[in-house]
This record gives sequence, C-alpha cells and structure tokens, in this order.
Amino acid sequence: MALPDDLPERVYLLAVDRGRRRLVARDRLGYALRGAALAQLLLAGAVRDESGRVEAVRRVPVAGLAGTVLDEIAGDARPRRWRHWVHARARRARTDVRDRLVAARIITVTKDRALGLFPVERIDVRDVLAFERYGTAIRDAVGGPGRTSRVDATDAAAAAIAAAAELGTVARRADRRRAKARIEVLGAGIAPVVTAIRQCVRSDRAARASSGG
Repeated sequence: MALPDDLPERVYLLAVDRGRRRLVARDRLGYALRGAALAQLLLAGAVRDESGRVEAVRRVPVAGLAGTVLDEIAGDARPRRWRHWVHARARRARTDVRDRLVAARIITVTKDRALGLFPVERIDVRDVLAFERYGTAIRDAVGGPGRTSRVDATDAAAAAIAAAAELGTVARRADRRRAKARIEVLGAGIAPVVTAIRQCVRSDRAARASSGG
C-alpha cells in the first residue's frame, strides 16, 4: 500500500482499529480530519495565521479534503478563526475521506449489524504491513526516544493532530501526559491547528457534561 499523499487520509488511517475493524474517536475524528486539511494547507504555504484567523495566501494544486477546505476559505467573505474551519462540516469530512480511501483501494468498508441489531461499518486495510509500519512510525514520533528533528513535517503534523484529537490508537491519555513536551514540539509548525482541535474537543466535552450526557 502506497500511503496516500493527503494528510487527512493519513490521519483517517491512524484512527482505524484494525483488530476491531472500526474507527476510534468517531466523535472527534471529523475535527482531526478538518485540522489535517488545514495543516496540509499551512505547510504548503496556501494559508497563514493572521491575528488568530485563517487567511488564504495563494492557490496550490491540492485535491481531496484540503482542496475543499481551501475553496471554502477563499470563498468566504471574511477571515475566520481556525476553530471555525476545524468545526465546519466535520461530520461530512469523515465520510468524504473514507470514500476517497475506498476509491483508492486502500481500505474496504462493509455494512454489518452489531448484536444483529445496530448498523455498523467494518473497516479493513488492504496492505496490513504498510498500515502497521505507518502506525508504528507515528506512535514512535509521539513517544519514542528519537529526536523530534528527525521526524518529517508531515509525520510530525499527523502525530500532533492525533494527540490533539485524542486518538487512542496513537497515544493513550497517560502516554500523552508523559509526552506532552514532545507533542508540543511536533505540533509547533501547525500550532494554530492543534489549538483549534483541542478547543473543539474540549467544547464538546463540556457540552456533554452540562447536559448530563
């Protein structure tokens, strides 16, 4: 399996629990994917941070979710905060990225019913070895002994995004606490994105707590 070029698709793969054939953190994955699209644009120089808001700088040849997000930013009447673009259409992002991975024959998705009652999607990765190698590389980036300077920018962004969205397939809570300083270094190049994902996650958690859910 050749890894997809687009960062949102790579982050989606990090959320796949291969043993259980399902996604983890489904309620947060959309934020991670939208954040990954923004991070891809930021690293490519297509957008920049302007006083806490996202500003389109130039058009770049980008497809997939990143291309969609760039069109949204460029077409908006005024600059908006990073959190807005992470939150906007987050649920749709999960479906769109999944469909691109299916079309690229990187994953397969089948419909099933849990306990014979509840509809679920079963996700299988076609190239297990490449999938496992990628997951190991990102987990090592977060918690490994190697220097963060040796992690390439795309992998560093994926690791920081996965940690911000609390993807347990990459790092558990205790792991994230131990590696807090390292994660901050990994996410330094996309700091506004990481902050926005964390804000969305915290906001959802607070809303559930206040409603008793």
